[in-house]
Amino acid sequence: MRRKLVPFLAVAGLAGLVWWGAFQGPEAPPELRSGGEPEVSLLVVDAGTGEPIEAVVLAFRAARREDYSVHEAPAGAVALGHDPAEEWCFSIGARGHVRRRLRASELAAQEGPQRVPLEPGYSERLRVVGGEEERPLAEAVVLEGETALGTTDADGWVEIALPHWPAELRVRAVGYAEETFEPEEWLHVLEDPRVWLAEVEPGAKER
Repeated sequence: MRRKLVPFLAVAGLAGLVWWGAFQGPEAPPELRSGGEPEVSLLVVDAGTGEPIEAVVLAFRAARREDYSVHEAPAGAVALGHDPAEEWCFSIGARGHVRRRLRASELAAQEGPQRVPLEPGYSERLRVVGGEEERPLAEAVVLEGETALGTTDADGWVEIALPHWPAELRVRAVGYAEETFEPEEWLHVLEDPRVWLAEVEPGAKER
């Protein structure tokens, strides 16, 4: 059965945000600089080595988190223009690294891109729901292999934190079919992704 991953927040276009695009290297290319410097330039790097890493940057207003835009940074660099009258935030994720969130106001005023180091590991808060009504599932277990990493609370929430990036995670709940997912599937989701489990017919196996 194909798993169903449900984003907690929907991706939408953002008025007031201008995506100047990903760029290679520490400086924006001429086509970006010709109309004036982008207001926010980021260079995502590994915290240990300082080397640029492939990343995904999500941009959103602080007061309106339900709308966000997705920007790929294949070489770790992305340049964004935005309306300075609003408080803009960025969620920055990369495979093998813990996601980081920043406000535009926290970035130092400097020429060239702002370096954003990401620590190795994995950290995510997710919600497990089940059935056609997507009911929150209490006591669902998230596992890496056969190792239990966390159990959902009464509202279906669980927080996972690992010093490494898992290749795959599994979710189990009594009365529901087990599901698996790869963490990189959620790099394009702003926060609090959901895992949906299908109910198992009485007498059927949960796997």
